Amino acid sequence: MTDRALVNRVFRHIVDDRALLGETRRLLRSGTAAALVGPLGRLLPADVRPAEERDWLDGVVLLTRVGHMADGDLMPVARLLGFAARDRKRAPGIDRRMGAALGAPRDDLPHHLATLVSLLGTDAQRIDWGVLVRDFGSWDYGENRVQYAWGHDYRWACGQIVGEIEEPDTSTPTPVGV
Repeated sequence: MTDRALVNRVFRHIVDDRALLGETRRLLRSGTAAALVGPLGRLLPADVRPAEERDWLDGVVLLTRVGHMADGDLMPVARLLGFAARDRKRAPGIDRRMGAALGAPRDDLPHHLATLVSLLGTDAQRIDWGVLVRDFGSWDYGENRVQYAWGHDYRWACGQIVGEIEEPDTSTPTPVGV
């Protein structure tokens, strides 16, 4: 299971270390996300499984597009997109792209998220990378639980779910199948 706090600490280190962020960006321009194993590998705990490495790498690819992290108040990406979609001019495009992401297989998810993250602009700095990396790892398991949670979180943040007082809880890890 991916440790949300650890992911956020490591990703914070990457964006705060300008040399490391630059090296990571150069490697991405020169090849695939697998090129990140070197610099990222030095930061990962020894017990990270190969399947989790891919989730981390896909998260780092998106992180390098954003380049910064907010100091506090990190949120799941679906919630941030829902808040952005409250702008009725932006809502149709975000709705369409969010629907495509929710229907995408795990292999295509990073491509869809790259577009969505770009739509967030500076709000992308508030992404909770720990939740995103955890969700990458759970995307294809558990009867689409992650997709349903994202859809619910998105609709809640858009204001489409009326009468719900508490915001959705994203702190509980989603179980991952073996």
